Amino acid sequence: MKRAVSLFLAVLLTCCCGLGAFALEYPDPYAIRYETNGGYIDFRKHNRGSKVYLMVSDMSRLYGDLVIPAELDGYPVRDVYYYPLLQDYAFELCEDLTSITFPGTMDALLTDYGGETSGYPMSLKKIVVLEGARSFGAARFRNLEEAHLPASIRHIPEEALPWRNENFTIYAPTDSGGHRYAVEHGVNFVAEGDQPVLFTDISGHWGEQDILWCFRNQLLMGTSETAFSPEANLTRGMLAAVLYRLWNDYDDADYSEYRFDDVEQSAYYYQGACWLKFIGIADGEGNNRYRPNSNITREELAAMLLRYAKIQEEIHPSGNLDGFSDGEKVHDWAKPAVTWAVSQGILKGDEKGRLNPQGLATRAEVAAMLHRFFLQVYSDK
Repeated sequence: MKRAVSLFLAVLLTCCCGLGAFALEYPDPYAIRYETNGGYIDFRKHNRGSKVYLMVSDMSRLYGDLVIPAELDGYPVRDVYYYPLLQDYAFELCEDLTSITFPGTMDALLTDYGGETSGYPMSLKKIVVLEGARSFGAARFRNLEEAHLPASIRHIPEEALPWRNENFTIYAPTDSGGHRYAVEHGVNFVAEGDQPVLFTDISGHWGEQDILWCFRNQLLMGTSETAFSPEANLTRGMLAAVLYRLWNDYDDADYSEYRFDDVEQSAYYYQGACWLKFIGIADGEGNNRYRPNSNITREELAAMLLRYAKIQEEIHPSGNLDGFSDGEKVHDWAKPAVTWAVSQGILKGDEKGRLNPQGLATRAEVAAMLHRFFLQVYSDK
């Protein structure tokens, strides 16, 4: 009886409040109904390890400018899912929906469980994706005029946006995935959301642009509010955190079973180090140790980047290091990786023709290699 009264009051409030929004307990214990914009959104609870999150399972009769909440009842909203085999359509009868704002908690703007390309309503003219969102997934926006995108989305599938529409404009930070997409497809672009960089120690530095790219893409932060410390070294622990951030599909899964014995659970790089072991980028150095406080060498960095690249595609390194005076000093275990990194333009020698393979990589060198690596690995994807 109480549930029926609550439902009646909710419907009454919706009629009285127009576009007012609120969540309702739903008869299905795994679902929450959120009434807004003249219709409703159904969210379903899903488990990811020990954590519970929400996926948008249905939108119906929505109109106007929709803002998807970042959380409901304490559960983060992670995804919109589309399951055509069950005739479960995420946007039923939403022909008058003109814009959607996606929260920064989203792992993907749409996941298609039917193996088909899926599109949002043709009425949509504008999307706003907040900072923190990670991927378009299978989302296809075919009739947009505006897309406001954050730096956190680093790769956009070609068919995700209507690049053939001459009236379509992308608003995004420079050097972001949105900016790169606009340049590659000739889309109108307006710089938006650029963070002011206050580093006083990179102006005129050879790695300035690489450092700015890493900063804008939230891979490498400063050592203080005003300093980046480009000539300082980078620890293996920090590199674990950086590579984990670079991974487009990282999530909140618990990788603790892959932990290293010398990585404390309270460390900021703990999840990243566990993920490196899980994915096969790092397996430790005997006795299940990672040495997180040791500085990374140039050949170690090349080896980790090659293993990362092999996750994306099959790679058979070829070439030689004859052009470098210290090429023979590369350790045997690192030669395939260093050869590959050199052949791809990711690792370069100094002005004297030396690779310095056992030299400690500076933060500027790491930024440059990450930037080149990203452009090489993702340029054709």
